[in-house]
Amino acid sequence: MILHIGAYSSKHIMFPFIEFVHQYFNEDEHFYILCSSDKIKLPYKNTITKDIFKEQKYFIDMMNKADKIILHGVWYEEIPKIYLENKILFGKTLWAIWGGDYHCVDTISNEKKWLYENIKYIISGNKFSFDTLKRNYKINAKLLNCFLYPSNLVKSNFPRARCHDKTINIQIGNSANPTNRHLEAFEYIKHIKNHNIMIYCPLSYGNREYANQIIRKGKELFKDKFMAVEKVLSFDEYIKFLHTIDIGIFNHQKQEAFGNIITHLGFGNKVYFDENSEMGDVFKEYDLQTFDIQKFNLSKISANEKKQNIEIVKKKFSVRSLKNCLQKVFLYNIKVS
Repeated sequence: MILHIGAYSSKHIMFPFIEFVHQYFNEDEHFYILCSSDKIKLPYKNTITKDIFKEQKYFIDMMNKADKIILHGVWYEEIPKIYLENKILFGKTLWAIWGGDYHCVDTISNEKKWLYENIKYIISGNKFSFDTLKRNYKINAKLLNCFLYPSNLVKSNFPRARCHDKTINIQIGNSANPTNRHLEAFEYIKHIKNHNIMIYCPLSYGNREYANQIIRKGKELFKDKFMAVEKVLSFDEYIKFLHTIDIGIFNHQKQEAFGNIITHLGFGNKVYFDENSEMGDVFKEYDLQTFDIQKFNLSKISANEKKQNIEIVKKKFSVRSLKNCLQKVFLYNIKVS
């Protein structure tokens, strides 16, 4: 049995992952624990929510029974505590790294650092994230270079849906997390506020106080041309929303919003981001055409650049590619010690 441990708050990533595994693999070989203090009835027979702060024994029992453990991010201080008392678990653990795991080096606890430095296997679809991890911590793990999540898949089966043909629709960020650096992005684009534009900021996830700050500043700068997307959208609703956008702006310095960006590029949209971030290396490796937010303008992406991006995304982020990646991870011959 492969045991997956993640956060229920990341259900917008985890639910599509679970459904993909159910569709293409034997679901009876997988079990999922999504950490939450609430008892939530989930739509999958092999998925449960548990409070990692109060029910560690359940986690430890399941981890000991599992043949493999996949940590979908390390979100809780209880995780390293479990491994500190059960070091034998390292031999069968694979850590699927998320950007929030390792970037804020100064705020990472010593217990988490210890965990990172003792993990034997790391999963990432981005070797540059792995390189960042190694620069910041004493990592001795083996890298499985795979992307895991359906959120990164090309979405080619959604029709173009435009409400304002002459309006240039701009998306800034993907959540109410300060790592989106919305205020700095506003400064880069405020010179186009008198053009025929609409600016959309998805703010349904993250810090509510920060979201309110962004809404106030967005309305102050762009008036009725600014709209916050505060409703939690279903997967299909969100993809349809992305398909109404012409330009995506993602001012993150770490790898975040990767699924959003890949979706925009697969739709042929123009994408701006901080080219000093590690994502810049990823897009260069894939030969994807993106643009530096510090040079923002409203010019359209060229037909050749659009065509190239669409073709690369279709090839690199297809269902077939994801199936191959997951099969590589699920069948990987770990050395349990």
